[in-house]
Amino acid sequence: MSAKTVLVIVFGFTLGIFLHSVFIFLTYEVILCFCITAGIFLYYFLISRSKFVILSAVFLLFISLGILRFHWSFIADEKIKNSLDIYVGQNTEITGIVSSETYDTDFSEKILIEGKFPNGENAQILASVPLGGNVSYGDSVDISGVIAKPTNFQTDYGKDFDYISYLGKDDIFYTLPKASVRIISHHNGSVIKEKLYKFKQSFLNNVSRVLPGDTGQFMGGLILGARKTISKDLTNDFVRTGTIHMVAISGYNVTIVSNAIMKVLNLILPVTFSIGFGIFTIILFALMTGAGATVIRASIMAILSLFARATNRNYNIDRALLATLFLMLLQNPKILVFDVSFELSFLATIGIVYLAPKVKPWFYFIAEKMEMRDVISSTVATNIFVLPFLLYKMGVLSIVAIPANMLVLPLVPLTMGFGFVVGFLGYISQMFSILVAYIAYALLKYELFIIHLFSNLPFSAVAIKSFPFIIMVIIYSYYIWWIWGKKAKVKI
Repeated sequence: MSAKTVLVIVFGFTLGIFLHSVFIFLTYEVILCFCITAGIFLYYFLISRSKFVILSAVFLLFISLGILRFHWSFIADEKIKNSLDIYVGQNTEITGIVSSETYDTDFSEKILIEGKFPNGENAQILASVPLGGNVSYGDSVDISGVIAKPTNFQTDYGKDFDYISYLGKDDIFYTLPKASVRIISHHNGSVIKEKLYKFKQSFLNNVSRVLPGDTGQFMGGLILGARKTISKDLTNDFVRTGTIHMVAISGYNVTIVSNAIMKVLNLILPVTFSIGFGIFTIILFALMTGAGATVIRASIMAILSLFARATNRNYNIDRALLATLFLMLLQNPKILVFDVSFELSFLATIGIVYLAPKVKPWFYFIAEKMEMRDVISSTVATNIFVLPFLLYKMGVLSIVAIPANMLVLPLVPLTMGFGFVVGFLGYISQMFSILVAYIAYALLKYELFIIHLFSNLPFSAVAIKSFPFIIMVIIYSYYIWWIWGKKAKVKI
């Protein structure tokens, strides 16, 4: 399949999903899209054999398929809402299974339940239950309370957050803000996920025992994305300095983990076995960290890279990125518009892959040793590329993001490495774990010092309540021209 055809297919499918995400399409309008597409195909076969005509037909076909894919999801969501909206505002008892890892907030424990309503309809409910209930993934529970719908809210920086759509992308349309829960039985979920969640918790306990306070919380976020335990003040520091991505498992974290795994496995196993085991380990790591959009994106790309090595094929990052985008949208089309982490992940990847080479010459005065120039140019490119989106979506302009990231990010792989060693040594000997923890503690304290220092500057972050969509489009249009140019050829 030609490069242009691949690009047309993925772009058309993505555009179709985007259009239906923004504008509601009725069933007859979806049918009309396919009729127009069929007309163009007939024109190609009966009248003109122009490449432009056939590419236009393929483009419209995949726009229609994108619209249809989102339409299926939209109809399924509306069916659930029409059936269950009658329970909103009523005290309702639901029986179900805890379907995800639980987490504590300041005042309650959040649990996600795949539950059965009194009318027999199954749906997901996000419930808040009292702390200390010892509810965990896979528990069968009876839960009761007043059913509510999620509501949007305003962030600390004055930006409206579409919480309804954010939960809706994961098919969560109902909440139980103040629920009571009774555990019926344990071990009703996936055995693999249950073991992974328990291992994750015990691993984090090993880390927190020898790394106190903010350092332990920070390390948990770095290595396993456990940001829900990080204090609100520290989270605010990360936001103000543009370093919040460090404590949310992203492609950067997955890449570090996958590279480390492969280096170790290559020392003890033949290449074929190490690649297969590496792929298996990446999948387990993705499941253990919650399998969010950024993790899935990075994991798919890492697996494609390893698969290319196993089959002696060249790894083409352009095709890998397009294939990942297509597969993820095929599985869940709602993430395109309603999952900020998914959007940021792809934008950051584009910045690293395509913009970083343009930025790298700016730092000619930095030596190539230890890949410092690559790290800094990738950091700057990522911040430049995601900035318009962050301004539009979140309304926060971090003035200090680039210098803060440049001073901290080069040490992150080393910090994560010591963090994993500390966690694993905790299963063998706490004394050995403490010895390594001194090094990890020093690295973490330096990174936190930089983040606190820049966060406390009076001009570190500026709230921008209104950043027009059209301005964001204009800026990204310029970025596209800057990266590829008017005469650039598609290399996929």
